[in-house]
Amino acid sequence: MNYQWHYDRLIETRKTREMASVEYYEKHHILPKSMGGSNDKDNLVYLTAREHFIAHWLLWRIYRNQQMAYAFHSMCNFRNTGQKNHFISSRAYSEAKEVFRQIVSEKMKGNTYCLGYKHTDEARKNFSISHKGLKNSLGFKHSDEVKLQRSEALKASWRRRKENGLKPINRKPHTEETKNKIREANKGKILSKETKEKISLSKQNVSDETRKKISEANKGRKLSDETKKKMSSSRTIRQKEIKNCEFCLKEFETNKNKRFCNRSCACSFQMKNK
Repeated sequence: MNYQWHYDRLIETRKTREMASVEYYEKHHILPKSMGGSNDKDNLVYLTAREHFIAHWLLWRIYRNQQMAYAFHSMCNFRNTGQKNHFISSRAYSEAKEVFRQIVSEKMKGNTYCLGYKHTDEARKNFSISHKGLKNSLGFKHSDEVKLQRSEALKASWRRRKENGLKPINRKPHTEETKNKIREANKGKILSKETKEKISLSKQNVSDETRKKISEANKGRKLSDETKKKMSSSRTIRQKEIKNCEFCLKEFETNKNKRFCNRSCACSFQMKNK
């Protein structure tokens, strides 16, 4: 198809027509400004919203360059109170999106200006200050209600995956380098009394069903000599201390963060505080 002929005919016929006072018109550059066109009267014509869209579609078909691709894509996605929205066909929208994708893809090829870039310490500090208090920033704490909602949503997601026969989403395992970094970061870290209590209660509140699952998963599992050695050395390093049971106040010796002298006291304490 001769797109140039159709474009010329559109412009010629619209230049000489009488404009209706009730009709909506948009100003169009016959030779686009991005291609050297001016704002002179000879280079301007008033088109309806539909005609304006068709004109840019034809310009893209004629020149097929980056400038016309951007203009055509903008016409398909324009949303402004000062200009009428264009109700376009699915074919036109599909072509505009594909054209834009190809142009952006070609433009970004070989661009490596962001790869390996690291912010300075001053820039990181400024980012930290500017993001403090924002809900999507580090350090923000969700309310207990939000935590519960997220927990229930995750549990429901896991159940759906299990019902559909899908495997659970396993996170990518840490590399040795990452493990060493985490280990170094946690060295000498002192847990607060509140955190210790939460850890202790979380271990004690494990249901019988969960304990059974853990037991089944560990059946037949053989520990390496290195692991056994590490476990042995970690036990010998721990120093035992004398504590008072929070329920019966009886003194007991432990090298763990225990709050109760036995499971019976722990259960009784929970029943009492319910």
